Amino acid sequence: MQTILAQTLTDWELIVCDSYSDDGTWEYFQQFKNDPRIRRHQVPKAGLYAGWNECLRLATGEYIYIATADDTCTPELLEKMVGGLTRTRNGGQRSEIGGPQEEGGRMAVGRGQGLLSREHATNDRGQLVADSRPIDIAVCDFETIDEGDRPIDHSDARGPRKFYGEWMAQSHIRDGRTEFLLHTCLGIIWWTMTAVVFRRSLLNRIGLFRTDRGSRADEEWDMRAELASDIVYVPEKLSTWRVHAAQATARPFLNPRTILDSLEAVLDDETSGVPAEWMRVPEWRDEIIRVCRAAYINHFALYGHIAKESPAKFVRGVFHALTKEPGFLFRQTMRGFKWDPALSPDPVAVANRLIRLFNCRWPPSESVH
Repeated sequence: MQTILAQTLTDWELIVCDSYSDDGTWEYFQQFKNDPRIRRHQVPKAGLYAGWNECLRLATGEYIYIATADDTCTPELLEKMVGGLTRTRNGGQRSEIGGPQEEGGRMAVGRGQGLLSREHATNDRGQLVADSRPIDIAVCDFETIDEGDRPIDHSDARGPRKFYGEWMAQSHIRDGRTEFLLHTCLGIIWWTMTAVVFRRSLLNRIGLFRTDRGSRADEEWDMRAELASDIVYVPEKLSTWRVHAAQATARPFLNPRTILDSLEAVLDDETSGVPAEWMRVPEWRDEIIRVCRAAYINHFALYGHIAKESPAKFVRGVFHALTKEPGFLFRQTMRGFKWDPALSPDPVAVANRLIRLFNCRWPPSESVH
C-alpha cells in the first residue's frame, strides 16, 4: 500500500478483493473506507487467480496493473509504464517509447487478489513502415528480493534475460510473436506480473486467467497475450518480485506437465492468434513444443545414471511414467534406460531456429519517432 499511495501518477483506482482473510488484511483496509479511489470487496475463497479475475471484472480504468500482495514497486512505475503505452501513436500502435505523458487513462490497481486499474511491416531496407499490430503491453525490468527486502541475484536462472542481452538496458519494442517463441523455449519472459501494465482492451481479446492451472495460470495468460500484442519494454527496475518459502507462485517448483498443457491449449485454440502461416510449416506444432515436451519427459528421470545415483527417484519416475507416459517407459526399457541426447535440446539454439523457421522479427525494434 505504501508503494501504491506513493505513485507519482495519481489518477488511479485500487480494487481490493479479499477472500475472507484471517490475517488482519480486511481490517487493515477499513482505514481507507473514505478514500474514493480505493474500492474494497470480499469475494469467495477460490484461489489466487480467481481473486485476480474478480478484480479484472470490476476494473474501469484504461490501464491495468496487478499489484500482488507481497511485492512492491517504485513510485514512478505507473507514470513510466503508462507513459510508454500512451506514447504509441494511432491508438495503441507502434511509436516512440519514452517518459510519462500528462494525459492518460485512469489506472485500475490491485493487491494480492486486487488490481490497479498492430502487425508491423518493414520496407526492403528493413525500416518500420505502416503498423497494424497493437501494442497493449508495457513490461519493465525488476528486482528480485527476499523476505527482508534484500536484493537477490537470479541472473543465472533468467534464460530470457541472457537471450535479450544488451537489449535489457535500452528501451525497445518487442515483437509479441517472437516473445511467444522465446517463451516456449526459455520459459516465462515477464516472470512477474508486477513488471507488467496492459490496456484493459487486451482482456477483450484473450480473456481472464484460468483457474485450473494451479499456481501457473499466468503462464498460459502470458502466452496468449504475447500472440495478441507487441510489447513496449522499459529498461528501469520499477518493480520487485519477492521470493520466499510461503509464496503461492514459487517458481522453482514447476510442474512440466502443466506448462506443456498450457502451451498445447494455446496452440490448439483457433482463437488464440497463432498465425496461419505458421501452420503451413511442416510439423509446426511439434517444433514449437519441442523444448517443453523434452522438459516434461525428462522429469520422469528414466535414465540408468539416475537409477544408480538416486534409486528412490528412479522408482518414482517409473511409477509415474507407467500411468502417464507408458510409451516412453517402454522405449526407455528397450533402450536399457540410456541417456537420449534428443531429449535435451539446447533451448537457445531451438529459439533461434524457431525465429528463423517462422520468419519472426529479431532483434527487437528501437524506439520509433
